[in-house]
Order: sequence, then C-alpha cells, then structure tokens
Amino acid sequence: MITIDNHPADTQEATKKLPALTTGFNTLAAGITKVPSQLNTLADISLIRLGHQCSVDRTADLLETWKALTTADQTISAIFTAATAAEDSVDCLIDGTSYDVPSTGPTHYSNADRWQSALWLAIISRDFKRIRQLCEVEESTLRAQSDDFDEFIYHWIKALQAYFMNDSEQLKAEMEETSRLVAPEHVSKTPLPYLSDIFHPQFIAFLRLGGRDSDGFSQALADALRSHRDFWTSSESQATNPVGQIALAPLAFACLANDSGLPVEVSSGYLPSGFVVGTRNTEYQF
Repeated sequence: MITIDNHPADTQEATKKLPALTTGFNTLAAGITKVPSQLNTLADISLIRLGHQCSVDRTADLLETWKALTTADQTISAIFTAATAAEDSVDCLIDGTSYDVPSTGPTHYSNADRWQSALWLAIISRDFKRIRQLCEVEESTLRAQSDDFDEFIYHWIKALQAYFMNDSEQLKAEMEETSRLVAPEHVSKTPLPYLSDIFHPQFIAFLRLGGRDSDGFSQALADALRSHRDFWTSSESQATNPVGQIALAPLAFACLANDSGLPVEVSSGYLPSGFVVGTRNTEYQF
C-alpha cells in the first residue's frame, strides 16, 4: 500500500464554516427557478462545502459528507441539464428539493471545466444516469460561450465520453489526439502548473486504468496525488482553499478501479476511503 499524505487543513475553521455554507446554499438555491445563472455560484459553494466536509471527515464515514457529495453532483450536473434542455424548463433535484429550473441554453459556465467536475462527481456518486447524460453533452455546448480552453481539453472530454459509451475505437482515437495536442506547441491557454500537476498525471492514471495495469495504475494514482498536493500548496491561497482537500479526478479513477475489481493500492486523505468503496452511495436520491 502506498500512502500519500494530504496537505493539512484547519478542521476547526472548516467545522465553523459548514453551517453558514449550508444556509447560504439553501437560500441561494431557492432563487434558481427565476435566476438559473445562480447555479454557477451554487456550484462553487457546493465544492467548497464538500472540501470542508472532507477535511473534517477524511474517510467519508459521515452521512453529512455523502450529502455534500450528492449535492455537489446534483448542482453541477444541473448546469448541463439546463444548458441542453429542449423544454422551457427542467425539473432538477438538489439537496432533497425539486426545482423547476428555466432552460438556459449554453452559458459561459457550461464549459469544459465544469463538465469535468460534473463527471468526476457523478462517478464518485455512482450516479450512472447523470454520467450517461453528461456523455451526451455536445462539444458545441461546451464551446458556445467560452474561449478559455486549449483544443486538447475537448478531445480529452470526447475520450471520457467514449470510455463510458464503450466506444473503444473512438476512445483510442481521442486519447491519441489529446496526447498530440497537449504538446507545448499546441498549448497557449492552459496554465503550466495545471498542465504539469493536474492534467498530465490524471491522463497517465486514466491510461493505466484503461489498460487494466494494476501496478501501473497504483503508481500513476500515487503520482497524481503527489502532484495534486504540489499544485494545492504552491501558494498560501491555494493551500487554504478547501476545494483542494480532495482530488476529484484521481478519486473518480480510484472509484472506477474499485468497482471494476482493479486493486487500489493507494491510501490518502485526498481519496476518502468511503467514497472509493462506495459505502453509502445508495442512501440518497439522485
């Protein structure tokens, strides 16, 4: 077993902030039936709350931690439900309440970054319906209101979609194109620290996962967590940002590995063990 220590968090401060975050979230959520753009702010709050909750419950044993996960999953996926809806409005279940959310069409926040967060959360939640829905989101939706991403990101997303759609030929082609386009001469918009510490390690981990390489996957997962720690401790503002307390993409890959019978030989606070094995993934309505 490889152990990767997470960077420390102020758990007392996190415990103090959680009630206010929950209250603020619920207050803001009440307005999305009239102002659906508030989903973007709610997405940020949900990730902050999940990070704080995981910092006080490193193994994801508590129901509140699973509730925070489910709420983040529901909230960020709702962005894409509203963005792709053919109807005037859509019913979105968020934190136990159903909201009639007006359809938005593509927005600046229904972008490639939010899509990846939505997928990682859906995987960790074992929210298979939403995984399928996210795989049906078209590239044009992600691009429509955003010009902030390099081309490799869109091929990476299509590779992930192909993986879950069981399209092995498309998966291979998109992974090869992602690898080609992530070369320095093709990258101009992605910050170098993100590229080196977040994207490259998770890309390698996904390759090892897809190849069913148990030892290689564990090593790549450990490397991804070390790089995650480097990224989230590169400045004081990064180190105190609760979002960095879990590593969403590596955690999602660990969940996929566990569920497919591939051993996960890595232990870390960035990978809450309860999430990895899915101890409570059936206790909330998606």
